[in-house]
Amino acid sequence: EAFVAQDKNFNLSFGERQLLQMRLFYEKLARDKGKDPAEVLAKQSLIIHLSENTAQENIEMFKKANFFGFNPENLVFVIQDTFHTFVKNQDTGAMEENAESETYPYGHGYTLIQLKEPGASQFSDGKVLEITVKEYLKQKGVKIFGATRINDLTRISEDAISVPRIAHALKEIDKGHKVVVELVGKTSKQKGGARLQWIRERTGKSHSFLLETMNAETPEWKEAMAKLYKEFEENYHTGVPYNKFSQIYDIDSLDELDKDGGLNPSLRVRGKDKNGNNQLTLEWVSGDFTWKEGVHATAFQFVEKDG
Repeated sequence: EAFVAQDKNFNLSFGERQLLQMRLFYEKLARDKGKDPAEVLAKQSLIIHLSENTAQENIEMFKKANFFGFNPENLVFVIQDTFHTFVKNQDTGAMEENAESETYPYGHGYTLIQLKEPGASQFSDGKVLEITVKEYLKQKGVKIFGATRINDLTRISEDAISVPRIAHALKEIDKGHKVVVELVGKTSKQKGGARLQWIRERTGKSHSFLLETMNAETPEWKEAMAKLYKEFEENYHTGVPYNKFSQIYDIDSLDELDKDGGLNPSLRVRGKDKNGNNQLTLEWVSGDFTWKEGVHATAFQFVEKDG
């Protein structure tokens, strides 16, 4: 009620709509089960990822909205730093920071890494969480967590919390998969991580992984993916299924982040500087996490059935 009163026109952002829809879901679930909605909401833990460029503005939004009915003590904000671009010094060949450029975050893979960094998050009052987010969630008894992005339209519908999807993910996690990825259909021109499989020579086992767009920019990958897209469109009348960015993780999967050299960043071009040189930033993509053998990732595509 406090939230609706302060914004009578319902001029809501995607994030606000998602949070409000989640609140409605939990309240309905509580009433259906004969529970107190306020008590159920108070038990939910939310991890909100924000860029440092907009962090304070968004935290103030939470406060004005009375935290959408959730308990502020259970809301943790992970703040991602932003960085200037790099340009190549034409005289020395060295990469140098361009202090005149805009600043950019280092991608959603970097967000995943931050969940294991002590002191990388805070509460709404500014108090720093000294331990890692993973440790914090484990202390609360959390066994799985989900990740979604701000512009996921299904999150502003009744599927804000999808019980069938969570049930399927739990079943797959019980089988030993530590990351469960939801897929959607893709046309050849859409950007996003394509779901592929390979047979590991060492183990002989099939392995699912996400091939992110930035990792498929070599001529060899472009040629291979063009053939694959064509095959799917001709035989299945659809594109190669790709990452909806709605993953569910076993909380202990985060321990795999530090193994096998960790996650490696890619270089991303961010336009040109005033001298016409390419501006580059580092970018980590969360899809690369699925390459790790210990993660044993799997994927599914959700299909609504009549009746």
